Amino acid sequence: MREYPKARQQTPFFANRFIRLTAKVCVAQEIGQTAALLLIYVVQTEDSCYYRKPVRFWNEQLMSLLGLRSPKQLSAARDAAVNAGWLHYQRSGNRSIGEYWVIWPDEFADLPDTQLGEQQRILGDNHSAYGMNSGMNSGMNSDLNAERIGDELRNEKGHESGKPSNPIPIPIQNTPAFLAEVCIPDGIDRQRAIELLTTWYRHHETSKRPMLPNDPRLEIIARDMRRDGITAIEARMSYAINRGKYSLLQLPEERASGNVSRKASENPEWLDVLQVCREYPSQGRGDMDERRQRLPRDCYKAALKIGVTRIANASEYDAKSLSLQWANALQRIREGIDNE
Repeated sequence: MREYPKARQQTPFFANRFIRLTAKVCVAQEIGQTAALLLIYVVQTEDSCYYRKPVRFWNEQLMSLLGLRSPKQLSAARDAAVNAGWLHYQRSGNRSIGEYWVIWPDEFADLPDTQLGEQQRILGDNHSAYGMNSGMNSGMNSDLNAERIGDELRNEKGHESGKPSNPIPIPIQNTPAFLAEVCIPDGIDRQRAIELLTTWYRHHETSKRPMLPNDPRLEIIARDMRRDGITAIEARMSYAINRGKYSLLQLPEERASGNVSRKASENPEWLDVLQVCREYPSQGRGDMDERRQRLPRDCYKAALKIGVTRIANASEYDAKSLSLQWANALQRIREGIDNE
C-alpha cells in the first residue's frame, strides 16, 4: 500500500487551491459531476485532519454524502476519478475501510493559482474563454491592481505559498502514540476525548479483536462524541466496561426515550418548539414572553434545558440531534424525574 504524501501538510491553502484547479481545468467534464464532488469531499476531509494521514470512508458513508443509491454508482464515480489520475484509493482487504487522498496531477504543477472570473481563461473544451464570468465575480474586490499584486506575491512558489487554511492545533501533551493519527473533531474537549479513547483502547486489549494503533473504530467514536456529546459516550463506555462488553450501544434509558417519539425530529411538539425559538430567539423580555405564551409549559421547560439559543441557531443536521435531547428532557419532566 502506498504511503500518504504528508509533504502537503506544508502546502498552505492546499484544499482551496486544489478545488480551484478542478474548476479551472473543468474536471467535472472529464470525470463527471459525482466524481468531481467526491474529490471535494476527500480533499476537504484531508484538510480537517491537517494532512496527517489518508482519510477513511466506508462505502455507505460516501453514498450518503454523494446522494447515491447503489454501490455501483459509487464505484463508477470513484473509478473515474482514479483512472483520470485525480484520486488515490486503497483498501487492505475486502472488508476493510477505504483510504483516500487526492492527487495533484504533474501536468498542472505549474498552473498559476489566479482568480476565477472575467480575467481567467477556463481550460475546458466546451466553454468560451470567459464562460466562468457569470456570477463568479459578484462581490469581488473592484481594485484589480491590488488583487493582482496579492496574487503575484502569493504565486511566487506556485501552489506552495500562503497561510494555512486549517492551522494545526497545539498538540495535547502526553497523547499516546496509538492515538496520534486519530482526528478529534473541533468543538469538544480534546483532552477528555483522548482520555476516554485511551480507556476504550486499553479495554479492547483483553478482547478477541484488540484495536490496532490509530484504529478506525477510535475515529468513529471521536465523531460520535461530537454528535452525541462526550458525557453520553462516557456513560456508554462505563456501561460496556462494567459488563465486559466491547461495543458501544445506547443505554437502556436512551432506547426507552425513543417512546416519546419514534422520529423525534418529526414530533409535532418539537417542530413547534423549533419554529417558535427561531422566530423569537433572543433573551429579551419580549421574545421570552412570546415563547412562554406560544409553547406549553413542559415543552418550553425542556427547551430551556437544551438552550433556546442552540435550538434557534441549529442547522438541519444539528436540529435532529437536538430533537432527541429535547425529547429526553421532556420525558424526564413529564415523569417527574427532572422538575427543577
